[in-house]
Amino acid sequence: MNTIFIDESGDLGISMSKGSSEVFVIAICVFKSEGDLIYASKIINKFKVSIGKSSKYEMKFRKLNKEERFRFYNLIKPVKVIIRYVVWRKRNLKLDYDFIISSLIDKSSDIFSNSVIYFDSFGDRMFRQSFVSQIRKLSKVKGLRFRIKFVNSKNNSLIQFADLIVGGIHKSFQPNRNDRQEYIKIFKDKLDMTISI
Repeated sequence: MNTIFIDESGDLGISMSKGSSEVFVIAICVFKSEGDLIYASKIINKFKVSIGKSSKYEMKFRKLNKEERFRFYNLIKPVKVIIRYVVWRKRNLKLDYDFIISSLIDKSSDIFSNSVIYFDSFGDRMFRQSFVSQIRKLSKVKGLRFRIKFVNSKNNSLIQFADLIVGGIHKSFQPNRNDRQEYIKIFKDKLDMTISI
């Protein structure tokens, strides 16, 4: 059974001159076994200790500096995780959650079949609702079986893991950053599928 952690980075706005993000990214982090989950959790706790935090610290991409982020990415290299993501490069084209999410789900039925899917219960409510709606529609067509769980990211280190992954992917698509490719290169061996809109 696959265990999947989902997170997003960016917003749906297209007024970049008024502060909207250049891109919007959704990433899924897929663990194939209980052993992989346990090992990943141990690595995350090791990272938290390495930056002087307790295991209860809520790790967020935006809270960490670049050095800390790359320390995390280097520590997770041995972790067995599959990463898939969809990126919307806005180009002033107005899209909604349903279209972007369905683009990812439609090409990932092999991953979502027989899975447990985790969301941050304190994340974007519209995003959660749209994702659940779209995957339920697909399940009726393709006969997928899955369970959905909502958890508090403060108490779940693997939701925090997904936050660091999607944050790094988002950085890699920001056109004006000189270091953008550094983010994607650090875990590119774990990228299983990329969808660009």
